[in-house]
Amino acid sequence: MKGTETYASLGSIEPVCLHKQVATLTRAVVVLSVLVALLFVGLICMAVLLYGELREAQRRGVELELQELDQTWRAAEDSSVATYIKKVIQQVLQNNTNTERDNKEETGGFLPLGPYHTTQGEAGQTFLAKPMAHLTGSTMADPQSMAVGHTRGTTMRVKEWESNQGLATLANGMKYRDGYIKVPLDGLYYVYSQLYFRYMGTGEDEQSTEEHQLLHYTYKKSATYRDPQEVMKSARTKCWSKRSQYGLLSSYQGGVFRLRAGDRLFVQVSNVAMVSFEEAASYFGAFMI
Repeated sequence: MKGTETYASLGSIEPVCLHKQVATLTRAVVVLSVLVALLFVGLICMAVLLYGELREAQRRGVELELQELDQTWRAAEDSSVATYIKKVIQQVLQNNTNTERDNKEETGGFLPLGPYHTTQGEAGQTFLAKPMAHLTGSTMADPQSMAVGHTRGTTMRVKEWESNQGLATLANGMKYRDGYIKVPLDGLYYVYSQLYFRYMGTGEDEQSTEEHQLLHYTYKKSATYRDPQEVMKSARTKCWSKRSQYGLLSSYQGGVFRLRAGDRLFVQVSNVAMVSFEEAASYFGAFMI
């Protein structure tokens, strides 16, 4: 009887141990699942951090490339293209600056598109298209006051030209001051000038006439010559009746000349008091061909 009881007690203990083992395994599985989940979350966080670092590295790389491009552009400022652009901008700014006519040469504000030309020497400059100037008679000119102190039969330089207003144009390096057009580049230029004379009769004596010697010159002044060179000349002796209300005469000159940078052109005339300074009647200019 005692052996049978002992066997029964052993059989009742076995299910309890099995239950404990199952519970232990369950807890182990739960802990392992939690660890796996934490590991997965850690991997995700690491991936996010790595992605952020990658984006930051890419941003820094772009900034470095931009800095390198900026340094490359600065290093290229001495190249011909960069120098050309810089000088064109400087010329535009200079042309837009208002200057007093008596103290500084007029440069004009018109800058058309076209091929560029570069002057030689220390003060070299770059200009778009070909140099040109068309000066017209100025509405501010007073021929009578200009003739004060002028001896009859002699000539005097015409100083009262308009360079910026109305029909006048000054562009691409041409400069104007005190009656002179200054050439910026070596080359062939067509030079021209026209003067419009107007005689106003006195009406004192209907039978008498008055004789006038009308002289029209165009000169070139160069650093290589001491005296101005006469390049064109027109001369005419005209008799007008004093009973005439007025008399009209125009004198035109034009020709092609080889000029050098720095050469200056100007016009001289006799009987300046008779010159009409209307912008369409009297004018003076030059342009490279």
